[in-house]
Amino acid sequence: MNTNKVNAESDSEKPFYILTQFSFASWSDIILTVIGAISAILYGICTPGIIILYGHLADLFLQYQIVNLIDLSNTTEIPIGFRYSISNVTADELAKQTVYFSISSATLSLAQLILTTLYVGCLNIAALNQSSRARKIHFKALLQQNISWLTQQDPEELAAMSIKDINSLQFGLGNKLGNFIATSWAAACCVIVSVYHGYRLAGSLIAIVPVIAIQIYVTKRIMHRVKKQETNHYRAAQILVRDCLQHLRLVMAYSKEEYEVKKYTDKLVKVEHCDIIRGSIISITGGSLWIMIYSMYCFAFWYGVELLKVNNNYSVASLIIVTFCTHIAIYQIFQIPPYVHIFKKARNAASQILKMVKNTSNAGGKQPEKELTKILTFEKVTFGYSSSSEEILKNVSFAIDRGTTTALIGHRDVGKTSCLSLIHKFFHIQNGKINFNGINIQDIDTSWLRFHIGYSQQCPVLFGTTPIESITCCSPVGNLEHVKSVIEIVGMNSLSIKFDRNTSLLWDLPVDERQRLALARILYRNPDILMMDNSLSALSSKNEEEIFDRIQLAYPDLTIIIVTSNVRILNKVQKILYLDNGIIEEFFHVEEMIQVHPETKKLMIEKNGTIDNFEIETMAKCRKKQPTCGTIFPPITSFFEKSYQELFRSGLIQIGNHSVIHQFPDISTSSSVTKNVDFIKMIKYLLRDHKHWLHLLLICLSSIVLGLNLPMYTVLFGETLNLIAMRNTSELHSRFNYFATMFIVAGFVTGLCKIIQDSMLSIVESKLATRIRRDTLTLILQKKMEWFDTEAKTICEILSILRKSPDHQREFAKRFTITESVRHAEVIAALTLEHTLINCYNADIENVITNHRGIKIQAFIHGCCVALPQMAYAVAILYGGYMLTHHEIDAGTVFKVAEAIILGTLLIGHLVLPMASNIHEPEESENIVNILEYNVNESKATNLIIDKNFGGRIIFKDVSFVHSHYAAIPKLFKLNLEINAGEHIAFVGRPYSGVSIPIQLLLGFYDYTSGEIVSYNNTKLLDGKRLHDYDMKTLRNQMGIVESEPRIFKDTIAYNISYSVSNKSPASKVVAVSKRGYYTVLDEEEIKLTVSQKIQLSLARALVRNPRILLFENMKYCETEQTQRRLEEIISLVSKERTCVASTQDPSSVIRVFPRLIFINRGKIMESGSHAELLASNGHYSDMWRDIETNLQ
Repeated sequence: MNTNKVNAESDSEKPFYILTQFSFASWSDIILTVIGAISAILYGICTPGIIILYGHLADLFLQYQIVNLIDLSNTTEIPIGFRYSISNVTADELAKQTVYFSISSATLSLAQLILTTLYVGCLNIAALNQSSRARKIHFKALLQQNISWLTQQDPEELAAMSIKDINSLQFGLGNKLGNFIATSWAAACCVIVSVYHGYRLAGSLIAIVPVIAIQIYVTKRIMHRVKKQETNHYRAAQILVRDCLQHLRLVMAYSKEEYEVKKYTDKLVKVEHCDIIRGSIISITGGSLWIMIYSMYCFAFWYGVELLKVNNNYSVASLIIVTFCTHIAIYQIFQIPPYVHIFKKARNAASQILKMVKNTSNAGGKQPEKELTKILTFEKVTFGYSSSSEEILKNVSFAIDRGTTTALIGHRDVGKTSCLSLIHKFFHIQNGKINFNGINIQDIDTSWLRFHIGYSQQCPVLFGTTPIESITCCSPVGNLEHVKSVIEIVGMNSLSIKFDRNTSLLWDLPVDERQRLALARILYRNPDILMMDNSLSALSSKNEEEIFDRIQLAYPDLTIIIVTSNVRILNKVQKILYLDNGIIEEFFHVEEMIQVHPETKKLMIEKNGTIDNFEIETMAKCRKKQPTCGTIFPPITSFFEKSYQELFRSGLIQIGNHSVIHQFPDISTSSSVTKNVDFIKMIKYLLRDHKHWLHLLLICLSSIVLGLNLPMYTVLFGETLNLIAMRNTSELHSRFNYFATMFIVAGFVTGLCKIIQDSMLSIVESKLATRIRRDTLTLILQKKMEWFDTEAKTICEILSILRKSPDHQREFAKRFTITESVRHAEVIAALTLEHTLINCYNADIENVITNHRGIKIQAFIHGCCVALPQMAYAVAILYGGYMLTHHEIDAGTVFKVAEAIILGTLLIGHLVLPMASNIHEPEESENIVNILEYNVNESKATNLIIDKNFGGRIIFKDVSFVHSHYAAIPKLFKLNLEINAGEHIAFVGRPYSGVSIPIQLLLGFYDYTSGEIVSYNNTKLLDGKRLHDYDMKTLRNQMGIVESEPRIFKDTIAYNISYSVSNKSPASKVVAVSKRGYYTVLDEEEIKLTVSQKIQLSLARALVRNPRILLFENMKYCETEQTQRRLEEIISLVSKERTCVASTQDPSSVIRVFPRLIFINRGKIMESGSHAELLASNGHYSDMWRDIETNLQ
């Protein structure tokens, strides 16, 4: 057998198809596997050997009992089981045979111990080595995939599938392989032995195999159909959860938490019914199998006795050997298909890994030696992403001279970043070529190219735990002075950063300083070309210019390609490339470009650091690039319409001293830490549901009966065996009929208890799963928005519990490494850090491989659990033989006690074996227990109820808000504002200035950090109450939120409008039947609503509940002047006698409806007044207004 191997040095040899799962085996692994396979074969052969010894000993015991207790002089009434001569069944012979059996049985048990330990240990060690090697190869292949493919993958899903493949591979190569071999050989040997000792009885018993097979097949088919229905029902419930999370702010604003939970529970009830049906089917199948087992024993004894009567060559030993070998063979036969399925999964997993290895991008290539004047040229380059038919670049050609500075400018999403990505070979061009020093980049070694062309991106991803590690990417520092020089170039010397390796300062750096460090990291490499893709966007224009000047001064021969809108830098470059509609035009001066394309003037900005919130804008753009935590639950919208899972990730990664990737901040890392589970909390929660205590009682009672099943079998076996020592008389037939009936009764009792146990257990489990899912969703919806922000990924893990068990938490560290590597694939590739990460990852794997102590101990325990019962049985038989020879006990009692001992020790072994695999389950339940033990005090208010005199007067007193975890979220500082009842005011400001924060605080989505918001009623102006002292649900009932981008359910217009009120409210019926058009289903993929239509829909939804306060969030100007005027008329009409608060970045959308404008910048009120007053003051507001008018021109 020639098995191709893929080891650490050779990753991609073609494997032999049938043995694909062994493609990662080294010769030592193959040797261990062969040893394990041989040991498993010998173990399988031992099984019928023990039964043969047992059968002959039992026969001898019965013969001795017959000789000593029955008069054999009457030859007409010789017992049916007597086959020996009297001289062969003496006490000495019995003692001799008992000792022989005990020694032989103990020897076989010792052999089983050694063989089991060998095959479990060898195969598990080989499986660990192969899976670890496969893990290394897979990770290496993953990092060598095309960036174009990696950027299209969901990192979480890819990591989960990768870990699943590795686990399937290891599972199929470990002791399961040995179990399969041992099971197959034991089944084959038992069939051969049973046929040899009595083919008639063996054939009769084996005839039941087709019946069992048909029953199992029918059960699986029914289970498949029920499972399909259950999947469909749960998919519907899953969609409800997804919609709830997508519309979370809407759900909270209109207090629809209970409604959403009820809808979710209604769907889960159908899932629950399917689960109960599945459990019932399994229970019926299990119960019928128990009935068949006891019926087989009854038939075996009945037919065996008949054979003893008519065939003198047929002995008691033959009866016992055939009966037990046949039963074991049948049991082993039906154990083989699950193992085959495991091996099939292992082979498929290996094929997936090898497929990824095969698809790795080609390494190697030329390394240009000549330095041409034209260092970089594009020649008729055409490029478009595979996911879109649109061409980003159309036949583009240009050249960049060595030592020059070139600016790339254009509108958003025109392909500026794509150009730089093509230079770094992140994507493949469709036509044309890109030359570096006269050589096509496709022919150049990728690592060499990326090392000599530095790429500083907008979103900083830093590696390491200290500034030096970040700059050197954790490589040894060759020249500390060079590190300090690049630090000075990027302007970080004034920040007093310590260069102590043990000082970790990266966590506290804001985004602008992280951008500086990311640029310093590129300069440290002394590249030939420096590509800057808005890499200093978080800095003011002046600071960006200063760094640019220092780079040119320090590196006069450096070729720079910069993507920027900073007019200061654009005036200093030698060439400007204007990209629009896939075409690039070259200009040498800004004025020349503006003259040809006047619209480009709008692209150039001056960031002065006073008004512009460019730091937060940069972080928002970086968040947009971050993938969500999974495809199961789409993004939840937040301040900037980004997902909470994406919200303000810092982008920092450390590998440092721990040799594992971590991202900060990321709460999910807590999943990899062992926790102490409070079992009292778990038990308390499980015991809350009193309705199912009766089910639990029935489960306990049926389990007790099932526990008595084996002792009951031993008694029946011993008593039935004693009948063979009787003469063929009516008493024999009477007693045999009695015990045969008892076998049948025992079978039915056992089967009935099995049905009761499994069916009741399925009911309790399904009800408990529904309750956990329902309670989890309920308590999640009671959390504040801040909780979602800070524990975004943890929520994804908890919500996955609504879907399945969180077994993936065991592999969190490895999955997290893969996830972060895929998520930051571009940065890793740009910095050529693949080998660094691979070495770190491999070091962790090696630590696991070198520690085989746990596997060896587990193998020895496994062997003890298998062999010790047989050893105990041998000791029992030895002592039983001694007592039998001294007439202290009969043969039936000996076998009763011995059977009880072997079954008892066997059950202990079965309890010990699964403990290792279940040890992590309490840890996995910790997250869900913590959620279900949610502190109700967090959500309790003083429960003040809004009275009928509540008029909507609100006062902000020194209100400040700073997010407790994500400091980059827009802040609010010392807000003092009085809003009178019925007054209309609007918060206006530039993007990311925090204009929506007051509305978020009013709705109770966030708790303000300091100060207070006070409400007054109409009559008692002195009785001010803090807004959040009121019951939040009744408080929100007095508010209606109107959004320019409202959350729209994929349902009818009537449903979307009436969502804000109770489903029992008559208003929903009025809306639903008013016009036929209200039955139109809103599908955003098919029906595109205009801005005015969206606002009107959201306004209608808010007005249905007749609120006293209307909150207009992120208002936008409508598509036309006419629709804007019409919308303003509607708002003016419905907002009479209501307090209205709006937020917007476009004052033109509110100036005619909201007479009082509050201009906010960086969380502070800068100006207040009407539109005309603010324009006349010629302050910040007027500057913003002029900028808006300029952009509209």
